[in-house]
Amino acid sequence: MVKEVAEQTDKSIVMVPPNLKGFPESIGFEELIREARHAFLDQGIPVYEDLGDVLRAIHHVSAYYIRRQTIL
Repeated sequence: MVKEVAEQTDKSIVMVPPNLKGFPESIGFEELIREARHAFLDQGIPVYEDLGDVLRAIHHVSAYYIRRQTIL
C-alpha cells in the first residue's frame, strides 16, 4: 500500500523503524520490524536506521541536483 501511495502522490517515501533496543518488552517486536524492513526494501522503499541518516541522504540528493543544475 505504501508504494501505491508513493506512486499516486509522486512523493518519495522512506522507512525509519523504531529503535526498540534497550526495551526488554520489545523483544517480540524485533522480528516484526525485521519483516517490515524486508517488505519495504523489496518494494524499492529505502530503510534507514534513524532520522539523522534520512536527513543526510536528503542533503546529498539535494546537493547533487543543485550541482547538476549549475553545470547545465
